Amino acid sequence: VLVFAVVFSDPPRILLLIFLAYAASGPIQYLLRMRRRKSVE
Repeated sequence: VLVFAVVFSDPPRILLLIFLAYAASGPIQYLLRMRRRKSVE
């Protein structure tokens, strides 16, 4: 319920932030995986 309240308070801005977080999560996960592989070797 709280999520709906936040999204409906300012839909364009909140949805943009959600999209940007989702788009950034891929490269961040890739970089974290590369760091783990280098530390294992």
